[in-house]
Amino acid sequence: MPGTIHFSLHNNYSQDVIVNVLDLFGGGQRIAFSGPLNKDESADVQVFADSDGHGAASWAALNGPANSNPSINDGDTCELNS
Repeated sequence: MPGTIHFSLHNNYSQDVIVNVLDLFGGGQRIAFSGPLNKDESADVQVFADSDGHGAASWAALNGPANSNPSINDGDTCELNS
């Protein structure tokens, strides 16, 4: 039975941002995290896991980059701007 994946989203962008993270296994509608993320800081994010134990998320900064990762492992660190 699928569970949850916990990962860190690190802001390696050149400035502070407001970021929204969508849980792609939560129907793409579930916001996993939404809020400010200062430069060089990280936020803890929790998303649903698939049957293989991986999470998937996409993130977008209101005034910066957007990215996604379709295969996140528990404990991973994902970069905002990669």
